[in-house]
Amino acid sequence: MALQFDPEVADVLARMGGTEAFQPPRDDVEGRRAFWEPILAASSGAQPFPEDVKTSDRYVSAGGVPMLSVEYRRAPEHPFPVPIEDGYAALNWLHEHAAELGVDADRIGVMGDSAGGGMAAAVSILARERGGPRIARQLLVMPMPDDRTGAPDPHLAPFVYNHGDLVAGWRAFLGDAVGTPGVPPTAAPACRTSSTPSPSPPASPGARSPIGSECSSRSESTPFTRASCHKKEFS
Repeated sequence: MALQFDPEVADVLARMGGTEAFQPPRDDVEGRRAFWEPILAASSGAQPFPEDVKTSDRYVSAGGVPMLSVEYRRAPEHPFPVPIEDGYAALNWLHEHAAELGVDADRIGVMGDSAGGGMAAAVSILARERGGPRIARQLLVMPMPDDRTGAPDPHLAPFVYNHGDLVAGWRAFLGDAVGTPGVPPTAAPACRTSSTPSPSPPASPGARSPIGSECSSRSESTPFTRASCHKKEFS
């Protein structure tokens, strides 16, 4: 059965140039950024979020679990390992300040979606390697754990965000090292070969998304609930 868009989605795509909209080559990181930034800006303008509501608030509700949102530095200006080190620094900060924030230091978990899901897994591996704070739980939503990316899904060819964007994202993060045997698991968690158990990682695998081939077939996760949301910025 061929993939069909909801009529409203199809209308938006048509006004953006349709599914045949021009996209720069997958290795052109800056070109891909220039293509996407106006689209994301238009999307944010059409459905703005209040200043005190962050994207992470989608995953949490009034249920007693506080959340720390990490404003980590991003590639390509800050490639690996900078974003992962920022995440690990935030983990240590949260562990050190757990009591004053009303957090149980023995029950700290990590979560993220898309690239953030891969980062959450990588931070867990880094914490284990360095003997850092214990990670009690991982929640990985459509994570990007594997820089080898797999093959493009032909069912997703009509989508504007595609396999080329996925490749460009990894190239921005890893540069020429992308796809090579020397990529460490703290950059691409799927490269981990150790048999040492990791924290329990429920994941929403994103079977019908460009990153679906990167995701393992784990069971759907139960969303965290929200009590409060803090933010940690790096510069």
